[in-house]
Order: sequence, then structure tokens, then C-alpha cells
Amino acid sequence: MAKYCIAAGGNYSATGTWSNVSSASAGGDGVPAASDDVVCDSGSGQLTIDAASVGRSLDCNGYTNTLTHNAFTLTLGDATAGAGNIALRLVAGMTYTKSSTTTSAITFISTSATQQTITLGGKVLGNTTFNASSNGSWIFSDAFSCGAATLTLTKGTLNTNGQTVTCG
Repeated sequence: MAKYCIAAGGNYSATGTWSNVSSASAGGDGVPAASDDVVCDSGSGQLTIDAASVGRSLDCNGYTNTLTHNAFTLTLGDATAGAGNIALRLVAGMTYTKSSTTTSAITFISTSATQQTITLGGKVLGNTTFNASSNGSWIFSDAFSCGAATLTLTKGTLNTNGQTVTCG
């Protein structure tokens, strides 16, 4: 199921931030679970990752607002590939801010053997970990950067796809 950030935005951990439909003015459809594709699109307001959070994928296609990533880990993945085989898509037209290079972290844990794309749109992540308990396959679709933070591949397959990778 897709969970859309509502027009007013809000905190990731708040039920009222989420709707089952795009461009909703009101939420209340529950906080994303590990099996949900999380969507921030042109109808979404500012979103803050304010607690340890999960989703199968995060797709910000068309998003023009700000995603603030506080000092918590966002864990993406479950036993199936994200919608459109996307694990993470950030876009050039949005703003992505971190409160910490190390603890504003993302961990990819998908156990699907289907290769999933990661697109950063010029954004710089914090610590990034790929740690599937089995299978898990990801491919970079553009340059990947976690700045001075670390990139860790514990288990799974990571294809850099000839893209520039910049990490600490």
C-alpha cells in the first residue's frame, strides 16, 4: 500500500501526516509500516523524520518541499521490491536536510532479489547501510554521495552502475 504525505506535511511518526491518496488535505491513515511504499509528491508538504522510521520504499518524484531527516535511522525494505522497483528516489527540485552526518542514517534491508534503484538527485545522505538478511539487490541510477559519512555493504548485492560514489 502507498502512504502519501499530506499537503500540510508533518512528522513521519504522526498518524495525521499520512493518507492513502495523493494530495490529501487531511491524514489519519496510519504511520507507514515496513510493507508500505512512502510517497512525497507534488501535493505533499514538508516532512520530518522525527523518530526511527520504516517503509518498503521512499519515492519523492515530483516533490518540491523539504524532507528533514533528524538523528534517526530510516529503514527501507521488506520481502518485496518497492513500487516500480524503486528503493529510494530523491529529486533535484526538493530539499533534503540532515541534522547529523552519522545518525541521520538510512538502512536498506530488502530481501527481494529484484534489483531496486536508488536515485539521489544530487542530495547527500548520512551513514548508509545495505544489510539484507538474504538476497537484496540495489543499483545506483545517478551519482551516490554520503559525504563524510560511511557506506556499508553488509549483505546483498550493490551495483554502482558506473556512477561516481563519494563517501567518508
